[in-house]
Amino acid sequence: MLWYEHCLMFCQTIVNIFYLRPELNIDVMPPRKTRKKFKRRLKSKSITVKLTGQQMLSLNNYCKLHDTTPNKVIKARISPFTSVRFRQLSKDRFVLPNQLDLFG
Repeated sequence: MLWYEHCLMFCQTIVNIFYLRPELNIDVMPPRKTRKKFKRRLKSKSITVKLTGQQMLSLNNYCKLHDTTPNKVIKARISPFTSVRFRQLSKDRFVLPNQLDLFG
């Protein structure tokens, strides 16, 4: 037997027990009421970027080619800089390659 035939037989058995044979007097518990989860509002800020016509055309072509939107492309490109890990870094960790190390 296939799996859906087993499911069908099980459902028919349940129907026979609960609906067609009331002499069994089996009480079914009502479903538990669950609370609606509180949805936290996200605070977001807007940013404006000016692009030339050629840059916008290139961005739109890229989005069509990769089946995405300009917002998703821009967010994906700036996500390394907006992540939590980047905010915790201090300025001391960014040492230029031509900077001398006098006291270290």
